[in-house]
Amino acid sequence: MTALFLQTTFSGRSTRWLTTDTWNVENQLSQIVGSGGYSGTSTYTYDGDGKRIKKVEGGNTIVYVGRYYEKNITTSMETSHYYLGGQQVAIKKGSTLEYLHQDSLNSTTVSTTSTGAQQSTIRYFPYGATRSSTGTLGTDQEYTGQRLDNTGLYFYNARYYDPNIGRFISPDDVTPDYTNPQDLNRYSYVHNNPLTYNDPTGHFAPIAIAGIVIGVKELVVITASAIGLVYYGQRLGSVVETRSHYPSSTQPDFSIPTPDEFNMWPGGSGPPKLGPISKAILAGLATATAAGAVAQTSQDDQPPLPSSEPDLPGTSSGAPGTGGYPYALNTPTPVGDAESTNRGSDASMDDPSTYYYYDEWN
Repeated sequence: MTALFLQTTFSGRSTRWLTTDTWNVENQLSQIVGSGGYSGTSTYTYDGDGKRIKKVEGGNTIVYVGRYYEKNITTSMETSHYYLGGQQVAIKKGSTLEYLHQDSLNSTTVSTTSTGAQQSTIRYFPYGATRSSTGTLGTDQEYTGQRLDNTGLYFYNARYYDPNIGRFISPDDVTPDYTNPQDLNRYSYVHNNPLTYNDPTGHFAPIAIAGIVIGVKELVVITASAIGLVYYGQRLGSVVETRSHYPSSTQPDFSIPTPDEFNMWPGGSGPPKLGPISKAILAGLATATAAGAVAQTSQDDQPPLPSSEPDLPGTSSGAPGTGGYPYALNTPTPVGDAESTNRGSDASMDDPSTYYYYDEWN
């Protein structure tokens, strides 16, 4: 599919004028042929997961291996990226190490050398257009940490973003919240609130919960995981309660379900990768669910105690271990056997296999 885009200039800022954009069958931008502000041809290649693995632009061919490594095939220049806590902190281009300093939106604003000397600075307008810059930044990861191509577009993984107009150049294929008018504009960027949010995937605008900003995708994962944890806790609690009613070795087999048996993720592979904030939220939910399951189990109703214990042959009424209470036997004896009055030693009380119930309670 091919489309023509005409971009106008404002405030003296422009990146391209007229381009012919080609899209593949997955609705991914595969080629840009420009004239005027951007005169050249750029082509892009993606893997099966939609990640960009190759770019041919300005006479250079660059291949990407995840987010940690890239190589310019034309110049043989290799670049390694270093992250701490999910945030990029440095790059090594050839043998040159450069530290990156980012703001609250993960936009690169300052870079320093290995000795701490300032190498470059860059400032942005609210929607990402470059306001000013000094020096030479050794990476193309600028506004919100996304890659800026020679076309003037930022690559936001799922889509390409034009900072001059503050809009994506293709519509979002998911509408996160149809009741929110801001979500109905499928070209808009982060609910038109770029000073608070960023969009690392190109699909969703983030959400703020109790002052914590997380992505809608991660919110869905956390919610679904919480539901799964509650369900699993309820199943586990019911099994523990049922087992407490059958303490003998001849009890039915009540297997405790494992998370894999109720895994909501295809193939049991687990949820998508989460950031540190989402992991902390999910860990808190898991802890709360486990504590709730334990508390519920401890408060479950136990079998009612008989008002008076029935007499059994060979025992005295009310003697410990008679009636509906379990007691230990040296020799396993069928439940309800009238002759099973031989008491074992105290040591035999430690062996769960010798506990039996009379069937007065059944």
